[in-house]
This record gives sequence, structure tokens and C-alpha cells, in this order.
Amino acid sequence: MRLWRAARLGRGLILSPEWIMGPPIARGELVKLLPAYPAYPASSVLYAVHPYQRFVPPKVRVFIDFLIKRFDKDYNWSAHPAEILPAL
Repeated sequence: MRLWRAARLGRGLILSPEWIMGPPIARGELVKLLPAYPAYPASSVLYAVHPYQRFVPPKVRVFIDFLIKRFDKDYNWSAHPAEILPAL
């Protein structure tokens, strides 16, 4: 959030996923630079990080499977920003 605030105040540039920056861009608080040069795949990658265990607990496995199904490789990150991150 600090980087977002600094960019909003005109104090620098940030590289952030469009699904996070979409709402501030739509409100005119930020300006999208270099739209012809998207930063893929870094801007559309989601990682499920959990402590290593030989056997992943069923609850964790179900959640990871949900993420894989919900955010598949063809998911349009910029189409549903409010659904993922309600408000900045």
C-alpha cells in the first residue's frame, strides 16, 4: 500500500497487477504507463504458500484445488478486481 500511495502522490512508478490497480486507474488516481508492454506472467501469477509438510492437510489441499480451479491459466484478472480485492 505504501508504494501505491507514493505513486498516487506522484512520487514514483510502480509495477503492480492490473487487478489491484484497476480501480484506482478507473477513478483517475493513477495512470497506466506503457500499456503496449504488459508485465506477464508476473502480473497474473498467484502462489499458494504454506508450511512444508510431508502430507498436506485435507483442508489445505481443498483450498489449493479451489484456487487452481478458480484462477486457472485463462482467468481474466482485470475483469473482476472488486471480487478479488474489494477496495483500495
